[in-house]
Amino acid sequence: MKQGEYEIHANLGKVLDCACRVGVECDGETIALRFPQLEREDDNIGPMVYAHIRGTELRVTLGDRENADTEFAWDERAGIWRACDNAPTDGREEEH
Repeated sequence: MKQGEYEIHANLGKVLDCACRVGVECDGETIALRFPQLEREDDNIGPMVYAHIRGTELRVTLGDRENADTEFAWDERAGIWRACDNAPTDGREEEH
């Protein structure tokens, strides 16, 4: 498994440079992104983003502290992300 930590900058080198630390872990099937600055001392669980292939679909799963996952699949025809069946929705299609 490949691992590393990186910084993403909004305005690199400018006065209002905002940086976000991202931890990356990946293997042959899944890429996981964690956000160390959002982790708390009383737990080491923070928001996570997973990108993976399920069958022929590209899926992205968002996880939070309560271990609730929300999953989206890329709709090639419409060109949008759609909430999957296990995602809590209010009846509307999710677009991201």
